[in-house]
Amino acid sequence: FQEYRALAEGARVQLVWRDSGVADSVADYFLAGVGDDGCWIRRALRGAWLVDRVSTSLGTDTHGAREWMEGQVGYFEGPDGRSGAIRKARHKSRRFSTIAVVAVAVALAGFLPDLLQFFFGVALDASAVSVCHALWGIGVACAAASVAYSEIMGFEHVSRRYQLSAATFRQSLSDLSRADSEQGRQVVVRAAGIEALREAGDWLALHATRGVRPV
Repeated sequence: FQEYRALAEGARVQLVWRDSGVADSVADYFLAGVGDDGCWIRRALRGAWLVDRVSTSLGTDTHGAREWMEGQVGYFEGPDGRSGAIRKARHKSRRFSTIAVVAVAVALAGFLPDLLQFFFGVALDASAVSVCHALWGIGVACAAASVAYSEIMGFEHVSRRYQLSAATFRQSLSDLSRADSEQGRQVVVRAAGIEALREAGDWLALHATRGVRPV
């Protein structure tokens, strides 16, 4: 799934470049640091690019590129910043952090028998002590699992990466509006495409070995 998504992202950038008049191949900028997982994707994209160069002439219309950039900003930020990918990733990170804090509090309750015994000389009965010990084990396990899962999925990293991409695409839209020549507009579209390729490559590198998903 991750590799096919990366292939689709590369093909989308190539299409935007072709229609805008950018002659470069995305294979020159895509997945260079991923290793073997990216080799077949780069070969496929370069093969498609070579076929397009033979059978299709480059376009000069950047309207499609503008719509693509606007769509990227909408994906990352969402309508009015309410439901975009940035907010979703940030919400997941905070949710698992909250779970970890609550679990730590539950684990600390397991010290209650020892605290009562040490400070007040009060000894709880065996059943209460067993419950407190169980709370300690459950709390520690839940806290560790929450932190580990959040780190494995990289929610905080993803949120920061998405923020960078959203800012880049917003700037590209502004630059595209100010560009006063066809060549200048192509430079902007090319730079935006490279950013999209970097983000897709980062996404693949992060998730290639992370098959864990919530049930």
